[in-house]
Amino acid sequence: MIKVESSDEEDFNLDSVLNLEEKYYEDGFKEGQLAGKKNLLKEGKELGIQTGFQRFLLLGQFNSLVNKWLLTVEEHIDADGLAISKDTKGKERNWLKLKSQIESVRRLIQSIIENDTVTLSNSSVDVTLFENVLKQSRAKIRTLSSAMGDYNLYLQAEKLSEEVGKTIPTAPLNGAEEDMW
Repeated sequence: MIKVESSDEEDFNLDSVLNLEEKYYEDGFKEGQLAGKKNLLKEGKELGIQTGFQRFLLLGQFNSLVNKWLLTVEEHIDADGLAISKDTKGKERNWLKLKSQIESVRRLIQSIIENDTVTLSNSSVDVTLFENVLKQSRAKIRTLSSAMGDYNLYLQAEKLSEEVGKTIPTAPLNGAEEDMW
């Protein structure tokens, strides 16, 4: 350590002056890491919210269709359990069979809902379960919509889901901004 005498005879450390560049480099590096971490956390949270919204939007619409169809079926089943009659378009329907099929889809959708809350775990098992439930319920609802005479309603639900929720981005997280929303 070099000592330089000042007029008031204090010690002055020149080594600290020689290492200023390294000190500011380290400080800048740490600051950049912290800022990057905060930005990635924000991006991850936004992507998670977007993806969750997109996935559960369609599932919610399917759940509403199922509830509507159950009400429709109940209107056609009389007190004696007679359930074969014609619908509003004159087509004969077995309402008990339709009710059974609709309740099957309802149970499928409810399989990922506990205590009126959707499981928000992001484990690979839960994600796979959700994707399977969505795929199966979509196929069954497409078939039921034809049987119930509401195929256009099903198509509207699919279209609305795509318009409102868009599609899940396939670009990397650091990809183009236009893919994010």
